[in-house]
Amino acid sequence: MALKHLPVILFILISMTLLTANTLKASNGGPAWMSKSVSKMENELISRYGEAQKERISRGLKQVSEFWTDEDGTAEAFESFISENFAGDTTTLNAMFSRFERLFEKLDGHMLEIGREFRWQTDLDLGTIYPFDEVFAGYDPSAHLNDDLFKNKLAFIVLLNFPLTTLQERIDNGEKWTRRQWAEVRLAQRFSKRIPASVNLEAARAGAEAESYIASYNIWMHHLLDEKGNRIFPKGLRLLSHWNLRDEIKSDYGEGKEGFEKQKMIQKVMERIVTQTIPNNVIDNPFLDWNPYTNEVKPALVSDGGDESKKNLKAVNQAEPDTRYETLLKTFKASRLTDPYSPTAPTL
Repeated sequence: MALKHLPVILFILISMTLLTANTLKASNGGPAWMSKSVSKMENELISRYGEAQKERISRGLKQVSEFWTDEDGTAEAFESFISENFAGDTTTLNAMFSRFERLFEKLDGHMLEIGREFRWQTDLDLGTIYPFDEVFAGYDPSAHLNDDLFKNKLAFIVLLNFPLTTLQERIDNGEKWTRRQWAEVRLAQRFSKRIPASVNLEAARAGAEAESYIASYNIWMHHLLDEKGNRIFPKGLRLLSHWNLRDEIKSDYGEGKEGFEKQKMIQKVMERIVTQTIPNNVIDNPFLDWNPYTNEVKPALVSDGGDESKKNLKAVNQAEPDTRYETLLKTFKASRLTDPYSPTAPTL
């Protein structure tokens, strides 16, 4: 893909984002009986806990009503839930906050641990990555968690008792909040979206595919040739795109003129990657030599290891397909699926 195509891609992505912002609606409208039940329960709770709790009561009812659907229960079920789960005194509210804080920390920590273990083979350089390894890496064990917490009403308990805030509110008021206020805001923010498990899984799958693509996108630096055919990087140096290349540029600042030559070559390599003019066969392949300036490819005259399966790849400069931008587009589309389920921020 030529560099001239990049502005077109950016225009398309920006246009799609604006379209999402203007056309997708986050609210499902709620059940027909909701307004009447909210009014009834507001009066009942104010009568029970006093006018001092009016603001919390009104806010909590509004937050719950925005996410409650017919599948969550009838008007009677809604009213019963509100009556039983509004924490109208400090003792109950403190106990609720403390319990959620401790248990969600355990829950999130173990989910993170499981996800890390499932990605172990693909994230680390441990040898062959089999198709089943990629399936494990693409599975998000917490994908159904948000669904489950809404279905068992724990999410609604949080929304009933703790404040949902907008970004602007956090910017305007955050400096005056206590640690406890910030913690309550973060707890409620967890349920500012009601994203279906199928959408979460699609986003996780797209992300895992992107990570897998990048995980094997290595450049064997000793096989880069300058315009005079010289090798300016040490033998065995294999750098991952793009952060290893970036770090190498940073480290070369201390090497004077030689470091500058290395930096210029890395810059050219990165340009080839961005414009998708990098020869496909040189990616993660130490059996070919490549001049990134002329884009010439030829069989390697030196050996420093590598995957033997790539030994027979032809020395041609046929460009990598637009895989990088197809992968970016997949992650964009998967992320965009979450927009309709995020009332406070309908464009990811």
